[in-house]
Amino acid sequence: MKKYKPVELYPYYCTCRYLGIFCIEYDYHMGRFRLRRSIIFYLIHLIVQMYLISCMVILVCFWTFHFTDEMTATGNHYERLVLLLAMIIQFVQNTWLFLLQKLQIHVVRQVELYKRKYLTGLRLQLPQRLFLVLVFANIIYFSNFLNVCISDWLTHISIMFRISTIGFFWRAMTSSFIQGTYISLIHVIRHLLKSNQAQLTVLVHQLQQPKRSCGDILRLRACLDMHDRLLILCTDEVSVVYGFSIWLCMLFSSLDSTNILYITMLTDTGKSLYENILRSVIWLSPTIMTAATALMSDTVHVQVN
Repeated sequence: MKKYKPVELYPYYCTCRYLGIFCIEYDYHMGRFRLRRSIIFYLIHLIVQMYLISCMVILVCFWTFHFTDEMTATGNHYERLVLLLAMIIQFVQNTWLFLLQKLQIHVVRQVELYKRKYLTGLRLQLPQRLFLVLVFANIIYFSNFLNVCISDWLTHISIMFRISTIGFFWRAMTSSFIQGTYISLIHVIRHLLKSNQAQLTVLVHQLQQPKRSCGDILRLRACLDMHDRLLILCTDEVSVVYGFSIWLCMLFSSLDSTNILYITMLTDTGKSLYENILRSVIWLSPTIMTAATALMSDTVHVQVN
């Protein structure tokens, strides 16, 4: 018997495990996902959380450092507040997902079980392509971050303050892979709903015929039961695990986008219009990803209806 290989979701869980978000991995001997509670993972999670706390403390201690003359006092304080909120939100997000690992592994196992049973042989392309997009986007974002924040903005500031601002990029990278995991799960569920809907359409057509078989009625009950299970999985368990995290991402994106647009319009960089637009798009890429997450996940409710 050929072993099942979870190529769609595995890269996300592997990356999130190394980022210290949650410790889900695929066990090839057991043939399913499981929680790998290792000391290394807990150490990584602790280091990340302690680093975020340190960033908060440093930002507060160096609050008035490097206030630019191009902006008003309100603009400078707002920019510093966005940096601080980035650390706070990521700390809360990591803690939330860490505490809900048991519920999350249940969601993952259910989705993989249904996919293996009802989508046999189907390889979904979106999770793999999305993972490559996230990797590429984070590389571009970090390159722009180093060029602007380290070279331009923080030239005359304490090295401790420079190190603390890397937490801003860490938030963007971590949140992007959390959202990527959420989109991939939703994508699998959407295909399960499509497959179930196709079977329901065929069964309803068959039951309209003069002769009805007991097997068709049993299959109809099974399809309706499958529909209810997927609906409960989305509205209860997936919403509990990822709903709060996605809401935090959207909350911060609204603050971050206004800050970026404010700085772009107010600060004279001496660059051309196209360079300013390109740089603004790069800075807004986490916000764009968050908006795309909301749009892509909304199609599940349409499919359920």
